[in-house]
This record gives sequence, structure tokens and C-alpha cells, in this order.
Amino acid sequence: MQDNSRIRQLLLDSPLFLLVFAVLPGLLILSRVLYLHLPFRFTTKMLLANSICMLALLAVRWLRHLSGLKREIRYSAVRRRPYAVQDLVRPAAEVRADLEKAGYRFTDDGSYAEKADLGYPGMALIYGGLFLILAIGTWDNLAQFSGTFIHGIGKATPLDNRNLYYPLIAGPISSISGLPKLEITEMKFNDKKFPKGAIEIILWSEENKPLGTDVLEVMGDPYPFRGYDIFVAKLLVDAGLSIKTRDSNNREVIIFYDAVKLSPLWKKQGDYSFYGTFTDRASLTGEVLYNPEKNIFKVTMAREGKKVLETEYPFQIVLHKVEGDYDLSFIAVGRWAEIHVLRRRHMTMIWVGGIIAVLGLIMRIAFRPQRVWLEETAEGCRAWAVGGKTKKLLKAEG
Repeated sequence: MQDNSRIRQLLLDSPLFLLVFAVLPGLLILSRVLYLHLPFRFTTKMLLANSICMLALLAVRWLRHLSGLKREIRYSAVRRRPYAVQDLVRPAAEVRADLEKAGYRFTDDGSYAEKADLGYPGMALIYGGLFLILAIGTWDNLAQFSGTFIHGIGKATPLDNRNLYYPLIAGPISSISGLPKLEITEMKFNDKKFPKGAIEIILWSEENKPLGTDVLEVMGDPYPFRGYDIFVAKLLVDAGLSIKTRDSNNREVIIFYDAVKLSPLWKKQGDYSFYGTFTDRASLTGEVLYNPEKNIFKVTMAREGKKVLETEYPFQIVLHKVEGDYDLSFIAVGRWAEIHVLRRRHMTMIWVGGIIAVLGLIMRIAFRPQRVWLEETAEGCRAWAVGGKTKKLLKAEG
């Protein structure tokens, strides 16, 4: 019976037992941060099972403490009786009567009593707050959606097509059904109001009815739509570059013919705000800078570490440019926006749960349990006490 009582206290009362459920997430974090090689592989089902088990235990503890608020005896006599004992010369009946006047409530046999304290409802708040945090967090992880796609000016793109996104992070119960189609009507690469760039968008329904319009600044405020956030991470440029030369027999040789992907620079290099690199995977390396305001490219090229070319190229003004032994031409230039679609997490509810749990912890620390056990002896009675007020009261009784 005593063993069952200890197991019950471990499962329903001990705060340390909850740390068991932190082992798996802790190992996952350590394995990622310290690159540990563990003898098993983390899976979504494993982490989900861990969360569900902890949720179930928190729910049981929370409901148990809520139901205990209606009882006069909340902690019960079997929970954590102290080892220190105090011998009193007064009979147990007299001590019991004085304790009852002080607000203590005894069990039917008169051997145990406790006084109502705010620490007990504080524990209910702790478990309730933790349950809310974990429940909301687990649901958000199961339904999470974070997708990225590249889009330019032109035809509207349906956001509810999962094949559109790469990379894509989606929970097992995530759903993007009902998301609209997105059309970019204008890209602002150089704008005093939006120094990082911006795009103008229109959202369309399946019936091609406009649902909303907005100007999204790069890394600015997102556009909210039914629990999802749509925002622009950066603007991109694709430049189709052709570089030719002639061999010793005056025959034309193509040394590079491909698209160069340019990304925005953290800090401008002169008038240039976009940068990309290219190579022939042999001895040739090159860099391309782009000034979207003047629509000018700057190309530098090196072979085996020695610079062999540096020139500026005004796009759409010249068809090709000969510089030294090289003939350059930009075939086409594409302007794109990197757009992210993210399911919004319920952070407000998580914060509410955290505040509730912290409030409960403060109550639990500030208001300690006041409990006493009494046992008849030939000289009077023997008492075991928990709580400073109870010990002080018994000392006065002795």
C-alpha cells in the first residue's frame, strides 16, 4: 500500500517527474547544437507521443487540483509527513480544539488537519498554465506551415498548391485549403519610401474576385489572411549572361552561357545593390553586380586567380559589348520576389499560459501548506507539522 502511495505521489504531485518529458526534446536540441550522434533517430511520432503523454499528465494534475479546491482536506494525511516530531504535554483533544479555532480542519478520526492556503490553487494555476502552453504549442506544431516560392509580375499563382513551395515545412495536419491566388502587379526595386524594395500584390478568389490589395515591403509587415502571413523576404534578379571569345584559329568559343542569380547586398558597393557569381567549373570565376536604378551591370572575370575582364554593361542600351578578347551580352533579365507564406502561431495564448503559470508559481512560493498530524501519548500528544505558522502555533501550545 505504501509503495502504491509513493507511485501515486510521484505521478500526481512530484514536480521533478515532469522533467522526464524534457529528456527527449533536450536530447534533440543537444544533438543539433553539439552535433551528437545518438543511437536512435528522432521522428515526428516520437516527439508527438512525448507531448501527448505530458499533456495527459498535466490535465490529470490540473483537474485533480481543481476538484480539490472544493474539499476541506486537500493534501491528505498520506502526503509527505515530516520526520521532525514535537512532544506536547497537553491532550490531543485540547490541541485539536485550539487548532480548529485557528481555522484548521481535521479528518474524521482527528489525526490530521490542514488550513486552507493560496498555495494549493497556485498549483492548479501552474498546471493549467503549463497545459495551455503545451496544448497550443503542440497544435501549432501539428498544423504548422511555412513555404517559400519565387514569383514575378504576371499571372496569379494559387497559394493552395503545395507543389508551389520549396522549401516547405508542413505539419501532419496542416491545410492551406482556401488560400487565394496571388498576383504581383509591380516591383519597386528603387523607391525612396521602400529602400529595400517592395511589391504591389492583388489577392484573387477562385472565382477571380479581388480579395485585397497591398504594398509589401521587403522584410516589412506581412499581409494577414485567415490565420496566415504573406511577406516578402527579398527581391532577386536572374541575368542570362553569354561570354564568348575566339581561339587561335579565330573560331568563336562560348566560355559561359547560363543564368546568373543575383541577390541583394547587405550594403551597397558603390551604386550596385545586387550581386552574383558564376564559373565555368574549371579555371574561370566571375562576379556580376547590378544597379536596378540605372539598369547597369558590372562584370569582372578572372582566370586562375588573375583578372582578365572588368567592364560595365548598360542593359537594353547595347546588344553586346566587346571588351578585350571577350564578347559579352545579357540575353534577358528576370526580376523576382521571394515570397513566404507562414501559418501564424497563437503566441498570445502561449503568453497567457505563461503568465498564468508564473502567477501560480508565485502563489505557491508565497503561501506554503499548513498541515499537522496528531497522535495520542501517555504524557499528552505527539505532533508533526508542515508550515512555519503551524510550527509556531504548536510551539505555543507546547
